[in-house]
Amino acid sequence: MIETISEDGFLKEVPYYLPCFIPLLNEKLKRSGFNSSISLITATALLELPCVTVGNSNNDAKIEYWKSMDLDYSFCTEYMGVELNDYNVKDSEPIEFIRSKLQSGDVCIVFGTPYYLPYSHDFLSEHFISTFGQSLVGVSDHSILVYKIDDKSVWVYDTTPNVRLEKVSIEDFLKFWRGNLYVNGLEYIEDKSRMHEYGCLEVKVGNNPSEAECRMLIESSLKTLAYEYLSGPIIESNGKKLYYGKSQLTWMISYLNEIDPNNNEEMEKAIDLYFELKFGRFFIKDIIEEVLNNEPSNELYIILALGYEAIVNNLNICSLRLKKNKVKGNLSESDLDYMKKSISYVLKLETELLSDFYTKTDNVKMLEKV
Repeated sequence: MIETISEDGFLKEVPYYLPCFIPLLNEKLKRSGFNSSISLITATALLELPCVTVGNSNNDAKIEYWKSMDLDYSFCTEYMGVELNDYNVKDSEPIEFIRSKLQSGDVCIVFGTPYYLPYSHDFLSEHFISTFGQSLVGVSDHSILVYKIDDKSVWVYDTTPNVRLEKVSIEDFLKFWRGNLYVNGLEYIEDKSRMHEYGCLEVKVGNNPSEAECRMLIESSLKTLAYEYLSGPIIESNGKKLYYGKSQLTWMISYLNEIDPNNNEEMEKAIDLYFELKFGRFFIKDIIEEVLNNEPSNELYIILALGYEAIVNNLNICSLRLKKNKVKGNLSESDLDYMKKSISYVLKLETELLSDFYTKTDNVKMLEKV
């Protein structure tokens, strides 16, 4: 027996750098009649707020993008009036749970491990095991959306790292759905709070905001970003220091000043951190573009857009040079100097852009803290 929800309307192009659950949540919200967009979710999550976490040594440093709650902001959907609950399906027949969801006309977002997804580049990959938890989202399961099922297979919508509509056998799907907890080699992971067994996401939608209210929420998020960026808070959490906003970049410059250009391991670590600086700026650029799609003559956002275009171009050009020299095994002190100059340029321009934006948005409220 086939149960299916139409895949019409699924986004076929999704930025590769988005956390996997965001496009799926957006899809589920839109199908519930909610006035959602990917930029609304990323903005209210403050994913665009730069942060670097540093442990006992600089070798533990990591660029991260899910750290706004450490500054006492709510999870993104709370600002949108949407309640999310992740839970483990306890049914003895979890496939019947999905079947019943689809029968009711609802798509189903589930969590699992790409290690057992046959179409994934992480399928049975030793590299996946050895690098697990080192991505920008840290230790977490992979999210996919189920929209069709029969007696032998399920059909899924997966957007990371690229959009796929795939048919998966129920046997392989159940291996995926049991999650990373059951992947041999991941027993060493200490924090398993974001790892599920037959995990599922429940979404409860409240009042549907108007388009004007959504735009105001995005503006509030950007105003909050500007404030936190310029403040540059530095806090301690779970034995690590978190550097936000401009403090992220000033820490990066001081860190690069301590790098020995003749130490290949130190250079490669520094380059890996540098590469990841661009993702937060991608988020900001995307959010600004959505505002301009609705308000193409908004001068304040045109200035922001041009500025972040320059910032992203600068980071991309430097990244290409570093990647080329890294592959050739030809890293030198000039590459280190190039990174410092690039980061100094970004720090100066970003500070000017966000200071101007903050000053000119007196009438916009910031997101409230918990």
